[in-house]
Amino acid sequence: MIQGISGARGKVGIDFTAESCLQMATSFGAVIGKGKVLVGRDTRPSGLMAFNAVKEGLLATGHPVVDLGIVPTPAIEFAVTHLSAAGAIIITASHNPGEWNGLKFLDNNGLFLSPEKVAKVYNPVSIQKRSGAIYGARGSAELAEVGSDKSSPYKEKFEILPQYLKNVLKLVDVQLIRQRKMRVAVDCVNG
Repeated sequence: MIQGISGARGKVGIDFTAESCLQMATSFGAVIGKGKVLVGRDTRPSGLMAFNAVKEGLLATGHPVVDLGIVPTPAIEFAVTHLSAAGAIIITASHNPGEWNGLKFLDNNGLFLSPEKVAKVYNPVSIQKRSGAIYGARGSAELAEVGSDKSSPYKEKFEILPQYLKNVLKLVDVQLIRQRKMRVAVDCVNG
């Protein structure tokens, strides 16, 4: 798995698994302050598996989870401050091919974690210590149940795109852009 300030990325089913997502989310939940944590993702097929594992890790550390669904990365960054969240996890491997996926970790300002905090998220020793309660209480065999209704006492869905788009449109002169009659090509790269 490739790990850095901007997140962790790996090949799905090899080093990016439900277990690795659960461990990193649990560690992230132990590192950030109290409060709700936002989770959003891109359109990669493995995103739902990752979301369910991330949700479980956050719930296990006492964080309410707000599911933003499939949204652009900047909308999640905006949502952190707009919704006064403790932080966010973005499920995406950005520009990497579709067989990859990853997690990005944001603080309460909608920014990537400091080097010190992100090191705690990735440190296998600290991850094992933080996730021990989950594995000790439920056993690794129950990882298959990640995301089932009976394992999730709280989950909230929230539609952030209308507020995000309204905010973006305040920053641009829409009429001037229309007058220019521009042609634009968009490549969404897995999202």
